[in-house]
Amino acid sequence: MDPRRNIKAEIDGRWEAPNGAGPLLVEVVRTHSVRDIRGALLALAYALRDEDMRGTNDARGHAACVVVDSRLSLPRLMHELRQLQDLLDPQFAHRIHILIHERLPGEQAHGFQGTLAPLPTELRDWLGLLVEKERAPGWSQTTSPRLVLVGILAEQLLRNALPTTLKDLQDASQASYPTVSAVIKDFKSRGLLERAGERGVRLRPLNASEWIGMAQEFARLRKPHLFTDPTGHDQPANLAVRLQRLRSAGKLPQDTRIGGVLGAAHYFPALDISAAPRLDVSATMDPAELAHLLDAGLTTKDLPEQRVDLAVRVFPALLLPMKTHDGEGPAGSDRPVFASEFECLADIVEMGYVSEAAEMAAIMENKTRRPT
Repeated sequence: MDPRRNIKAEIDGRWEAPNGAGPLLVEVVRTHSVRDIRGALLALAYALRDEDMRGTNDARGHAACVVVDSRLSLPRLMHELRQLQDLLDPQFAHRIHILIHERLPGEQAHGFQGTLAPLPTELRDWLGLLVEKERAPGWSQTTSPRLVLVGILAEQLLRNALPTTLKDLQDASQASYPTVSAVIKDFKSRGLLERAGERGVRLRPLNASEWIGMAQEFARLRKPHLFTDPTGHDQPANLAVRLQRLRSAGKLPQDTRIGGVLGAAHYFPALDISAAPRLDVSATMDPAELAHLLDAGLTTKDLPEQRVDLAVRVFPALLLPMKTHDGEGPAGSDRPVFASEFECLADIVEMGYVSEAAEMAAIMENKTRRPT
């Protein structure tokens, strides 16, 4: 039997050292099981051996198993590492490491103990993002495919993008073909699609009430994670500044986006809307981790009388490979700090800003109206 049969095929991350040293291969493990740790260490040993065989220079790489949210102690983890190292060539064994993640207060947020500690700041921050990715519920698994498809079709219309094939919609939403087909069939039966022939599908221009209807459906399919500041001192504008600073520093994923009142005011400066009562954020990371990074004092809203200071919705950035009449749409690396117009409209609808949402929808109707 091939001993690699049950070993994970791909590692979670690869860090290229800026000083030209060999790469660091990383596997993030969230477990209380010693068996899982042994499997991860063995997978890293195979991955590191394969890396050595492909190596084009003399710089030898290292590998690290990063253990997250585990009841296993560092001494126990070190024991498992030594058990594996005893079976390997000493020149190879010393390049396999173990790290245990610890949550820290403040902006640093991530600490690591183990055989590689202390870590350079850039490597620590990069490992922190990998940890957040492992902790997050993963939008492709927890976000409704219909939600993603509604958002995609709305963005397609707002960008005046060319019709999109079902295959492109399937790839962008990570939904199955039957799911995509069912959503398109539903939209077609409601008269929301224009006739595009073999070119693909696209929403027809919507009037203001139809935009509100789309936003209401979108809002119903999302789950906001609400947080409060027990001290009452946090202001949405201050949280937004902190978010942008953390994102610029690479301490937040680049698809972390500001929506709600602040996002709506960005897209529609003339909108008659009061000061933002809270910060609304769309992201693909663990909402609790995001809240902790923005302010370690934020706690989950548990009581009706508690004020909402932060609302986080787990949802991917709708930056798609769409072609417009002017050429290609926005590149995937061009990550705006604000959520899309449609996401902001859905946020405003969800928050109960009826007249402001109607005003936004009317502007979107005019924006997407095509000449007759």
